[in-house]
Amino acid sequence: MKIKCPVGEYEMPEELTFKEMQQIKGISGLNPAQIPEALDNGDPMVIVAFVIIAAGRSGKVLGEAKVMGWTMSDIEFVDEEKPKRTTKKKAEEEEDPTPA
Repeated sequence: MKIKCPVGEYEMPEELTFKEMQQIKGISGLNPAQIPEALDNGDPMVIVAFVIIAAGRSGKVLGEAKVMGWTMSDIEFVDEEKPKRTTKKKAEEEEDPTPA
C-alpha cells in the first residue's frame, strides 16, 4: 500500500519500529494496540503520523506542522494489487464457457 500526498507518494510501512510507534503516540496519543483500529476509522492524527513516517523512510523529512496544513482529501491510501498472470489457454477457456 502507498500513501499519496501533496509532496509525493510513499510506501506504507508494513511493520513499525519502536521509535515509529513512539512517534505515533506523540502525535496521536494512541498506544500501538490502538493503531490498526484508528487507521481503519480514518483517525486524522494517525494518518498524519503515517504520512510523516512513510515520507521519512523514503528520505523526505516532513514536519507535523506542514502535514497538519493539508486536508483529508490531500492524502490518499492506494492499494496496489498485482495483476494476475494468465496463460493464453486459460484466457481462451474463460472466454468460451462451452465444454470441450
